[in-house]
Amino acid sequence: MEKIEIIEEKLNKMTSFFTFNKGSIKNEIITFLEEINADLENLPEIEKQIEILTNNLSKKQEEFDELNSEHLSLSEKYNLISKLLSANNTINNGLNNFKTILNNDFLKFANTEDSLAEEAKALIMLQDVERELELVVSFPDLYKRNIVAIGGGFSSGKSKFVSSFFVKNDITLPIGIEPVTAIPSYVISENENIIKGFSTKGGLIDISSELYKKLSHNFVKSFSFNLKDIMPFMMIGTPLDSNLENICFVDTPGYNPAITDGFTSEDKKTAFEFIDNANALIWVVGLDSNGTIPATDLEFLSEVDLENKELFIVANKADLRADSEIEEILEVMEESLDDYDIEFSGISAYSSNAKKEYHFIGKSLFEFFESQNKEAPIHKELVSKVYQVCDMYKEAIEDELKTIKNIQKEFKSLELDLIEEGFEDDSDKFTSRLHKLKNMFNTKELQKNKKTIEELREKLKNSIDEIFGEVCEMEGCDEDENNELNQQLLNQEENL
Repeated sequence: MEKIEIIEEKLNKMTSFFTFNKGSIKNEIITFLEEINADLENLPEIEKQIEILTNNLSKKQEEFDELNSEHLSLSEKYNLISKLLSANNTINNGLNNFKTILNNDFLKFANTEDSLAEEAKALIMLQDVERELELVVSFPDLYKRNIVAIGGGFSSGKSKFVSSFFVKNDITLPIGIEPVTAIPSYVISENENIIKGFSTKGGLIDISSELYKKLSHNFVKSFSFNLKDIMPFMMIGTPLDSNLENICFVDTPGYNPAITDGFTSEDKKTAFEFIDNANALIWVVGLDSNGTIPATDLEFLSEVDLENKELFIVANKADLRADSEIEEILEVMEESLDDYDIEFSGISAYSSNAKKEYHFIGKSLFEFFESQNKEAPIHKELVSKVYQVCDMYKEAIEDELKTIKNIQKEFKSLELDLIEEGFEDDSDKFTSRLHKLKNMFNTKELQKNKKTIEELREKLKNSIDEIFGEVCEMEGCDEDENNELNQQLLNQEENL
């Protein structure tokens, strides 16, 4: 009973509480509902504020990402430049000797000898030999390959064409809708992927695949100097198709990247240089924008020395054309090449995407590869280039010597005529002037220069032989004929 009473007492208290407080509870509920209603009315403004905060946060994130990207880019540039500047060439006595002879002895000779009109061309040829010797020393496997240059206009698909012969897909040459091949790349077949950058000092550095993908024109232009001045070319090694193991492709910049400016205006010069040093040339034309070979391509090819270089034309992106069009396109290309008297071994309609040849005229693409898939006689070729330069000087000197020989004959004839006319006295003004003129056409300096260029030729050849570790047998000039000419001139001067 006592417990029941206690419970009743508590119930009474609760009832009196609710009875007493129901008015205030009602007011609290009304106030709460009014606040909720006010918040609902302000909801659009709240949502707007949230949107503003979200946008500001997004902008801040973008700014952070941009700053972070710039920091990474600057860091990559710094690391690349520092590696290139500190990369020294592999120590090789033959290469060091060649550099010393070229940059000291030969330049000293060239500064004193003015018989050769094409002196600048001669020096460039020897500098090309120096660069190729650096390749031989830095990457010995390269010099055994037959070098095939890949040329063509901007966006013709040169890089995609070369990449179509890669066995693996984890590395490709840079491609894009803007000019991307800023620095020429040698591409050879290797068991594993390797990317190397060559410094102007002959050094070799490793380049990551991530950085390699960024080496486009825009990246090169972002430097305050020409990156190619310290990294003139690169080397890519990756497994290639089995019929290409002895071929070295050279992926060159498009010769006509009008979309670019600044340092990349040198692309045409670079394309000429690397094509000139190749043993064969594949010229790529993109069928997505051309129905034949553009006139500018034909003009460029007309300027290339193709006398000892096989030319092959690839009509790329053939998958974008109907089969019925392809044969006619190749025939038009053939006519255009004939109109410009440009000799070629074949024209192929090829798709880099499908890795397929659709049609060809003359040699097929794969027949061309078969003919080029051989070890190159690079040792003999480099020595031949040195001989060619030195022979240019020798011929110029000999031409000048022959000219002087004819002039000396005229002096002798004039001297006899003066004697017949009674001008025999050395004090006579005519005789005195004649002696002065005769002294102006002395051949001793030319004879000395001719001997010097012959000595330089042998020194340069010996340094190349030292690099390859064997003697290259070359046919020399006819020394008996030269010696006979020299003796005639010396005898003639003594009799004058």
